[in-house]
Amino acid sequence: MKGMQGAGVLANAKHFPGHGDTDQDSHLTLPTISFNEKRIDSIELYPYRKLITEGLSSVMVAHLNVPGLDNSGVPSSLSNILLPIF
Repeated sequence: MKGMQGAGVLANAKHFPGHGDTDQDSHLTLPTISFNEKRIDSIELYPYRKLITEGLSSVMVAHLNVPGLDNSGVPSSLSNILLPIF
């Protein structure tokens, strides 16, 4: 990240808040991250928090159902709760 941004290339972390713990394709369905808020905060959000504090330029938001953080049923990509987390 620092090397890219130091060379004028904006770095991007994806897929917030953590598409790696799904086994479904979000282009075909709405995958669910079933963990509770504590687990999501300590595992899924950790790399984003660390990179953002180190100067990350951008984050790509995934299209996921994350009821542990937003139980409204609104996908993470449209969530007024998830998008302003950082």
